[in-house]
Amino acid sequence: MCCYSAAAQSLPGAGNALRFNGSSTYINAGVDNRGVTSRITVEAWIKTRSEAIQFAATKYSNSNFEDRGFQLGTSAGFAIFNGRAGKGQYYGSGSSRTYVADGRWHHIAGVCDDNVWKIYVDGTLESTTTFPYTNGNLASTYALSLGSYFVLNNWYFDGDIDEIRVWRAALTQDQIRTNMCRKISPVPAELVAYYSFDQTSGLTAIDKGSVPTNGTLSNFSTSSPWQPSGAAIGDVSVFAYGSDLRATRLNLAAANGDSGIVRNISTQTDGVQLYAVNQASSMVIPFSGTTSPVYFGVFSRGSTGTYDFRLRPAGGLLCTSLYERPASDGAWTNTVATSTSSSLLLTQQRYRAEYTQVGADLRALPVTVLGDTILCAGGSVQLTASISGGANSFRWNTGAVAQTITVTQPGIYSMTATFPSGCTITRSRQVVQADLRITGETILCEGASSTLRAVSTPAGATFRWNNGATTSDLSVTQPGTYSVTTTFSNGCTSTRQVVVSLSKAVPAFALGPDTTVCEGTPLLLRAPVGNAYTYLWSDGSTGSSLLARQGGTYTVTVRSGCNTQTASRTLTAQLCVPNIITPNKDGRNDAFVVASYNVGEWSLAIYNRWGKEVYQTERYLNDWGASAAPGVYYYMLRRGTTNSAIKGWLEVVR
Repeated sequence: MCCYSAAAQSLPGAGNALRFNGSSTYINAGVDNRGVTSRITVEAWIKTRSEAIQFAATKYSNSNFEDRGFQLGTSAGFAIFNGRAGKGQYYGSGSSRTYVADGRWHHIAGVCDDNVWKIYVDGTLESTTTFPYTNGNLASTYALSLGSYFVLNNWYFDGDIDEIRVWRAALTQDQIRTNMCRKISPVPAELVAYYSFDQTSGLTAIDKGSVPTNGTLSNFSTSSPWQPSGAAIGDVSVFAYGSDLRATRLNLAAANGDSGIVRNISTQTDGVQLYAVNQASSMVIPFSGTTSPVYFGVFSRGSTGTYDFRLRPAGGLLCTSLYERPASDGAWTNTVATSTSSSLLLTQQRYRAEYTQVGADLRALPVTVLGDTILCAGGSVQLTASISGGANSFRWNTGAVAQTITVTQPGIYSMTATFPSGCTITRSRQVVQADLRITGETILCEGASSTLRAVSTPAGATFRWNNGATTSDLSVTQPGTYSVTTTFSNGCTSTRQVVVSLSKAVPAFALGPDTTVCEGTPLLLRAPVGNAYTYLWSDGSTGSSLLARQGGTYTVTVRSGCNTQTASRTLTAQLCVPNIITPNKDGRNDAFVVASYNVGEWSLAIYNRWGKEVYQTERYLNDWGASAAPGVYYYMLRRGTTNSAIKGWLEVVR
């Protein structure tokens, strides 16, 4: 029951309404209760300045009679929803916070959800009261009276009323917001009475509800009391409510593809409805141009808040002006809107308005930018605005105001022509730099072929290769230099060349057998070298060789333009300790050197043949032996990082 499709009615938008005189006029809508018992929603659009107690819709009898029914109206200028449920007490929602007797159109809705009575104004719940009873009954044998209290023939409504709806269900706030600014068609079963007041003559109010009873107008002074309505009603609508809507963007498309957009909603507004009417306005627009088949409306809560409205016509602007009116019963006036390439923008709009586009149809006028679109290297082109129809000024996006300009750089050049009426048309032309490039594989494998492709910007040029071929694609089977010259449609030419190299396949290879190496002793690993080979080692390096400095498995992948080969070698590192040194100062084997990745990570103790410690350090730096006497010694190496130890003997020879 939340959302219903909407179709354009016989009258566009809000259509017509009725003005009630506050003293005698009302509508008798029949005694049928239409299935209403303990739950009901009654809606109406009203405009009044009266602070008297007055009712827009009642079907009610007091405690002297049946003690049942409902009353939707205003008191002291605030909206109320009261009634009786056969429990011997008068119930009510309480008064709304919003003052509605301000001469503006407001949507009011009263909801009775058994023992909970609520009043909504302009889509927001403003007062609710819960009573200690259940299973109430609102059904009354008295007539549904629109514009008065029927039983006592008083409390007449003074003002305008439109779009009265009675639901045999308690609508939620979201459902009320969804439907309040749109016509409802087809009518759901729960909408039992629906008076849109869109008649143009006669004294009968047509009921389009699911349980229809046409109403009879009483005491209206004319046989045709119908007048244009100013209620905010369209065919489709969207909404946004909240305490801070500054970041909210409402977007709504009409049936013809035009879009209305609302944004930059000020904090003084806590609710906005955007609606579209899928018919042209029935009010005369004071302009001789073409009018839009649709128009948009904005209705916001509060009279001080502002918003921006943007109209984006589906077919482009085409010298469109944006017209607005305060409501559907007001007169259209031209606005001073900000134009972009695709939309019209009005800023700081207040409260509500309706908007439509009106414009001179200049599509029949040939407005174009002529000139070459291809810029030769080092050259220039001329662009000329070609316009018929009496444009009185030109302005290019370069700032030039002449009809013809000369350009030396590629880009998009736009020209805006202004006509005596003040409307403008903008046309553009893109100038591209003539360019040529050659794509394709430039590495040729033995016995294979490669395809080179000449690509021109813009497309559509002709080609000639240095071997005489005139196609864009060239198949090559031999290495060498290949060049191509392209000729563009404006006659300028460009030449490019590439060198195609012969590449042999990478042969199968090995890095050597797996082996053991001393810690700290690097080993050079080599891959085969060839023309246009690329390399990727397991450590990410890309040279043809790799100096392995520690144990592990090393892998290299070698690629040519023809194939890929991969090889691996595993190196196992171990600690290498010498057992003889010759400290004779010849620079070779002068010290006890322990081959390790990290010098200094070992502690060392050295003992002579009698077990006496002759040297000890916690951080050995491969520097013992220069002053040692000849003989046999014993050492103890300890690595703190791994808690490992190595011992052995060592001979010093001089």
